[in-house]
Amino acid sequence: MKTRTKRRIIVIVASIFPLVVILVIFYKPIYYRFYWGDRIQGTVRLVIDNEQAALQEHSILIIGEDKMEYNDDGTAFIAFRGGEYGDYGFYVENSLIGQHVLINCFQHNWWSVQTFDLTISVNTSARTLSFGGYYTTISDNCEILKEEVLKAVDLSGDWLDIIMLRIGM
Repeated sequence: MKTRTKRRIIVIVASIFPLVVILVIFYKPIYYRFYWGDRIQGTVRLVIDNEQAALQEHSILIIGEDKMEYNDDGTAFIAFRGGEYGDYGFYVENSLIGQHVLINCFQHNWWSVQTFDLTISVNTSARTLSFGGYYTTISDNCEILKEEVLKAVDLSGDWLDIIMLRIGM
């Protein structure tokens, strides 16, 4: 009798477990809440006078203890674990910019998953800096929303110590 009961329990669990796994993987509201990867991640590139500048060691400073890798193509991959409401940020520094560039990725809820691809362009003769690219975030209905990032800054003033871009709002 005990063997039959054990066998039935094993069969029931073996039948339900694949359904739960499929539900977690394919049903987006559950998938994003149990997301096991980095919740904020993306690529940053720096272009100075229409030529890509290689981001190298000490070009980027992460605020917190998250992940950053410099790629062979001169870009940098940045990832934040996320999982809490608020800003996750990093600084980009280059002597030709003259200022610190702060990028804040805003996570509007704990379960959101965001990606970004940013290009920071500097024109040294015109003393301008511009941001371009995109970021994606998840809506409350679990749809992926893609927004373009466009911002220009005049670098000619002495008052500007930090240039900030906030994405994800």
